[in-house]
Amino acid sequence: MNGYWNSLENWGSYLQCVTDALSGKANLELEHTQQSPGIWSLHPIPKDVTIIPPCWLGKQVSLGSGCLIGPYTLLESGTEIGPRALVQRSVLLSGSKAGRRSTLHGTILCPNSAAEQDTVLHEGVVLGDGAAAKERAV
Repeated sequence: MNGYWNSLENWGSYLQCVTDALSGKANLELEHTQQSPGIWSLHPIPKDVTIIPPCWLGKQVSLGSGCLIGPYTLLESGTEIGPRALVQRSVLLSGSKAGRRSTLHGTILCPNSAAEQDTVLHEGVVLGDGAAAKERAV
């Protein structure tokens, strides 16, 4: 059988699947047009935002001034990234938020969850639907 296979057993295999899709290993249609090589977005990227490809940005994603996104980051529709936040190798699902100066690496935010201001979430953190990591949490 030709194609891509990844058993989604845990958060790590889920992030690996996203990484494989963004890098082209999974050979998927990523739906949006590329704003530049490796950056899929329906909207232009603000000039005061840094995107390191590959990244995929859904509809109505809000990117705060001075934030840095990527590589290997997927932001679903309605996600918000606060000013000066850093989000790398992470998945933020619909309506989730990374607050001002928050740092997310290897993190999954389920729908409507939040990493509040100055929060640091390391590899393996998964916030469930509607959950919040409060201000300055590590």
